[in-house]
Amino acid sequence: MSPTSTSEPAPAPLPAVPAPPRTTAWLLGHFALDVALYLVLTVLLTVVAVAVLLGAGERISAPDGTHSPLFIAAALLATALAGLALWPWRRPRGGPVGSPLPWRESLVMATFAGLFAQALPWVATQLGLPLDPSNAEPLMALLAQKPWLAVLLIVGLAPVAEELFFRGVLLRRFALAGRPSLGLWCTAGLFALAHELVADGPLLPRLATIALYLALGLVFGGVYLRTGRLAAAVAAHAVANAMALLLVTYSVA
Repeated sequence: MSPTSTSEPAPAPLPAVPAPPRTTAWLLGHFALDVALYLVLTVLLTVVAVAVLLGAGERISAPDGTHSPLFIAAALLATALAGLALWPWRRPRGGPVGSPLPWRESLVMATFAGLFAQALPWVATQLGLPLDPSNAEPLMALLAQKPWLAVLLIVGLAPVAEELFFRGVLLRRFALAGRPSLGLWCTAGLFALAHELVADGPLLPRLATIALYLALGLVFGGVYLRTGRLAAAVAAHAVANAMALLLVTYSVA
């Protein structure tokens, strides 16, 4: 006789527990934490960059009190490295944002968005809005003295690093939690303040310039949400910056 089987049936799998919903308070809390980390890293890296320049015998300011092009490049590099460092650490895990568009369609949209973004300053001037970006003169000085470095930082490194942080970390978290509109406005507002927060001068040009950067943040964030591809937002940002450099070079020439 064969022995009687005493094996018991396998237990039924436990039902999957859905992830808790991401509340607005939770999203804004992580948003504030990411911004704080970004600021701290930027300050620390800027201090290190300045120490390296001083140790190499370089001057970080001109006799008239303006910053030297090397200091401007160091500050840009510190800001970019902060964004690059935070992206792999703070990037929300999960699938793609929405349904990604095909690459060709995404790049076409990114190109048109970059050109549209660069047309916004012209529209603002036609409407009589006084624009006075605080980074215009330092970047023009960097472009005049070290054009290759200016192109590398402004067209290459800055769009990648800024989009990785503002869209790849901050906006992505809102989008994955089902709050893309809230994230779009929060990240665009932070993008504007990050470019003009410490600026001084007359109030109206400051507000007009902040509004311009807010519009740029909405454009780049909109490209990311519409295409579902972070590379498309990077491309749009790079096109806008490249066109700005071309216009500045042409006007100076």
